[in-house]
Amino acid sequence: MRISKTPGEVTIGVAYGLGASCGGRFARRTVEGLSARQLVNRVIECRQVRGPASRTAAVVGEVLRSTRQIDIEVVQGSSATGQPISLDDTVVHGPGGDQKSDTDEYTIMISESYRGGGA
Repeated sequence: MRISKTPGEVTIGVAYGLGASCGGRFARRTVEGLSARQLVNRVIECRQVRGPASRTAAVVGEVLRSTRQIDIEVVQGSSATGQPISLDDTVVHGPGGDQKSDTDEYTIMISESYRGGGA
C-alpha cells in the first residue's frame, strides 16, 4: 500500500490471511481515537478500487460478525513488524497520544487464530 501524501490524511490497510488486503484513505481527524474494530469497519465500508479488495472487505466483515477467534496486529508506517493489539485498542492516536502520531500509514493484519496441536 502506498503512503498517503495528502497532509492530514492517513491510509488504513486491512490485510487478511496470506496477502489479501483492502484499504482506504481518511482524514486523520475522523479516525483518531477509533478502536481497531471501528477502523476495520470504516475500511470495509469504503468502495474498494480492485475486485480482490472488495472480496477481501466482504470476507473481513463476515469474520468480524462471526464468533471466530482471530489474531490482530498493527503495523505503523514502513515498520516490518506488527504489534499485537485487540479489536478494542486505539490505532491512530492524536497529538499527545501514547503512540507516535506522525505516521500516515497503518496496516491492520487479521488472521485466523491457530488453535491446533500435535496428536
